[in-house]
Amino acid sequence: MKLLTVKELEDRAMRNIRNYEGNRPEAQRPETGRNYAGAAVQAFGNLSFTMTIENIGVSAEDQTIALMPAYFSTAASVKDASGAAVDAIIKQGTVIATTGKVVTAVGKPKSIDEFLLFIQHNPVRITGLKMKVDNNAQFSEDILFRKESPLRDLGFKTISPSNYENSMQNNDKIVEIPLTDAQFDNQTSVVTTIKAGRTVTYTFFLGAIRNEAALLDQDVKMASGAGFMGR
Repeated sequence: MKLLTVKELEDRAMRNIRNYEGNRPEAQRPETGRNYAGAAVQAFGNLSFTMTIENIGVSAEDQTIALMPAYFSTAASVKDASGAAVDAIIKQGTVIATTGKVVTAVGKPKSIDEFLLFIQHNPVRITGLKMKVDNNAQFSEDILFRKESPLRDLGFKTISPSNYENSMQNNDKIVEIPLTDAQFDNQTSVVTTIKAGRTVTYTFFLGAIRNEAALLDQDVKMASGAGFMGR
């Protein structure tokens, strides 16, 4: 078999890398970012990220928190359903530092800060949400998903966790919410209110991930005859 020169390998790779519009017809490979057809994964699959938020200061107040800030860097820019600015953007550690009203958060398996940075560059489909609370009054607080644009108002939709409470289940402090059209990316803000005195754990189940770094790596390896090697 003829060995290809470096120049020939590069030329072949460039012929096979998809154009900007993403028109290549291949089916989705896990976490590669190709055009996806069909359900990403089962609603409550194995890949997930968890945020646990505590609003239990001695003078705690209801706090509106951005779980996803879109492309915004300040709380003043992220809005709730009424158009008012949120109190804070979620982060690892201390979210609100006011004495007596401290709000803290922790991520799993890694930090919330790292997860948000990853989302900025790698859009992720969200296929399910599990909420665990210390008091089911928290389920009355809606979760708002808003598409953000500097050009026009794209509107928002809300999820009401209370709609998913099941009187037949033994644990009234957990709800599971399947999601069919939810995405975390740098153009989506996600906002909710953490009630005073509450501890809330959100587990987001992840589906397809648009990973441009993995996409390029795999395209070049395929074009050079190295075959598909997933990240």
